[in-house]
Amino acid sequence: MARRLLFSRLIEWIRTGNVQMILLELVIVALGIFLGFQVDRAYESRRDDAIAVQHVERLIADVREDVEVLDRVVLAAQARLESVERVIMSVTDDTVAQEKPTQYFIDLEQGLYRFFFVSNDATFRELLSTGDMGLLPVALREAIFDYYADVRSNEQFDVSIQAVQNESFKRFAGVIQAAEFSSTIMLPRDYQRGSSLANIASEREYSALEALAAVERLRAKRGAVEWLPRLLQIQSQLVLTNEALLAAAKRLGEVLASARGEPAVARLEVGAEERT
Repeated sequence: MARRLLFSRLIEWIRTGNVQMILLELVIVALGIFLGFQVDRAYESRRDDAIAVQHVERLIADVREDVEVLDRVVLAAQARLESVERVIMSVTDDTVAQEKPTQYFIDLEQGLYRFFFVSNDATFRELLSTGDMGLLPVALREAIFDYYADVRSNEQFDVSIQAVQNESFKRFAGVIQAAEFSSTIMLPRDYQRGSSLANIASEREYSALEALAAVERLRAKRGAVEWLPRLLQIQSQLVLTNEALLAAAKRLGEVLASARGEPAVARLEVGAEERT
């Protein structure tokens, strides 16, 4: 109805030559269309901002979880590096195994392993699949891409050393007898980097005779002894790569916290406070 009235008025003004009214009507119509577009854009902008805020909050939670896990990974990698160092010493020094026999069996077991870190990247993958990554500021997008590129690089490195772990198992087979394996050896939650591993839990206590027997079995395996420097190198690399990834996660956490206008340290330490 309104459209027919508009056309009727325009036709009447054209017949009468009322150019001023024609121009005025066109200006009013154009202004109405412009204002409509502006309202739509404002609504879409508010909606996009709300979606971006939700994604940032979820990214903060994801990265906070990664920081927590990586902190444990670094500690475990450091512990395993120390284990390999002691096993190397035991090749020429009986006292390493004799003085702390239980610790020596822990070292023999843990020195062969590496921890496979899996990032909580659910929000990152959703941002890519939905195209919502474009809603975030450029600097924030770059920081996110940089971190998850580091995660992918770490995953490729970790997969590549799976062969090293498998080779370690082959070369050390028989050093620990089947009856001597402990299935519950693990790092205590209060373990601090660089501290003694004497507090690591084990299912059983081992005697000095058992430890010395394991040392002799190790020395008899030339392939295992020759493999120890390679194992030390890998465990050293694992410490460095996981420390670098932990630092990258904390950097992203700082950027995300800044995007929300909150202190980065407080954001990253919430999880630690909740666990105490």
